[in-house]
Amino acid sequence: MVYKEHSGLIVIRLDDGEIFPDELKSIFDDIPYMESGIVLSALGMLSDFELGYFRNGEYHRDRFDTPMELIAISGSISRNADPWYHFHAALANKDKSVVGGHLFQGRVWGTLEIFLLSSELKLYRVPKGHLKVLDII
Repeated sequence: MVYKEHSGLIVIRLDDGEIFPDELKSIFDDIPYMESGIVLSALGMLSDFELGYFRNGEYHRDRFDTPMELIAISGSISRNADPWYHFHAALANKDKSVVGGHLFQGRVWGTLEIFLLSSELKLYRVPKGHLKVLDII
């Protein structure tokens, strides 16, 4: 992973074989004032990734081994939240069909470019029924 930060914008490149989003957690150690961030954009390819959807109080997961293009992603990260990230993504196969859902993790295929806007806001996940919802301080 390589990255640069300027005025709250962090541009990140993950290389072939690196695990997304696990690699991003080290940014918290390197940028101590960063409390949270919002994924603005990311593009590249993932393989060996896991998507899920939430139903009846639990995630139902599917694993995809074939490399696919990451065509959309949104979500948040926070050093104060458990889990520390929450991403939803859409990925396209070679026949242009799309799969999407909650992205748990994936292996970078080739490269992945990520543009993250950092913030000093503190985001937390708090229990609300069978969900953990976002709380902002």
